Amino acid sequence: MLKRARTPLFWILAMGCLLAVTGCGKKSGDTDSKDKAKTGQTDDGMKPADAMKAARPAPAPKLAKVDLTAMLKKAGREATTKIQIMAPEGAKVTESFGDVVVSAGKTFKLVVATSAHDVAKDKKFQLNNKVQKHKGFAVDTPEAIIGKSEAFGRTSFFLTANQKVGKETFGCQSKRGAVSFTEAQAKLMLAACKSIKAAP
Repeated sequence: MLKRARTPLFWILAMGCLLAVTGCGKKSGDTDSKDKAKTGQTDDGMKPADAMKAARPAPAPKLAKVDLTAMLKKAGREATTKIQIMAPEGAKVTESFGDVVVSAGKTFKLVVATSAHDVAKDKKFQLNNKVQKHKGFAVDTPEAIIGKSEAFGRTSFFLTANQKVGKETFGCQSKRGAVSFTEAQAKLMLAACKSIKAAP
């Protein structure tokens, strides 16, 4: 029996089926990877440049001299020496219940008292606090402590410190209450406290 010759239409259909089979065999992940490579995206959909920016820590704020003299006087300080502090640019100074509050946004709220704090007493309080459970100290010296605590799933750092200027001692604390600070933010407030000095 003679074999019937295969027409060109047969070969066209055969090639179409072959391409369809090989195409179906591709994994969607392979296509996604190639697409991401073309657009330069990472697995989370971000471009490399954006991903690098997100991974970088926030730059430290620029500090500027802030005069505390008028507010300290309003808070009851009798000395005539001018006092200044280095605080983030644009920081505001207010008086609250006999203390001076230096604030810059939500991440910097330093309360400066006209007298020294009992650092040892505050350390004991943090260690035994039943609400804010103590998790250690980021700074622990006779002059300053930054305690780490946890409450309701949120970690916070609290500063208490003293800074001596001549015969005076100023007490510093990060603002308490419905606020929360990171370790870096608390350490920035400690650096500000240590910068308190007599103004020229």
